[in-house]
Amino acid sequence: MVHEFISSNFSSGNALFPFHIIIDSGARLITIRKRKLIGYNQTVLKANRIVSVHINRFNELLFMSGITITTASENIYLNGFIPKDAIQIQRLIESLL
Repeated sequence: MVHEFISSNFSSGNALFPFHIIIDSGARLITIRKRKLIGYNQTVLKANRIVSVHINRFNELLFMSGITITTASENIYLNGFIPKDAIQIQRLIESLL
């Protein structure tokens, strides 16, 4: 099953180009996309490479949450998700671990 989440445009750094997170439970892949003026940056993570997922509540505004995905080699910080979506993203990713 594939789940897609889009960050809010009202958060810092996401005004024009919000984050897109696509979680594919069947393939056990997490795709993170950030659009640019031309094209986009894309990171694809295999579930077995993820160490942890952490929600940073109230980091941006009172109604926004950030998500930190820790892999063996880096930390990926995504901001601007409503708390309900952040919790669902965390649960979906942790179910793949």
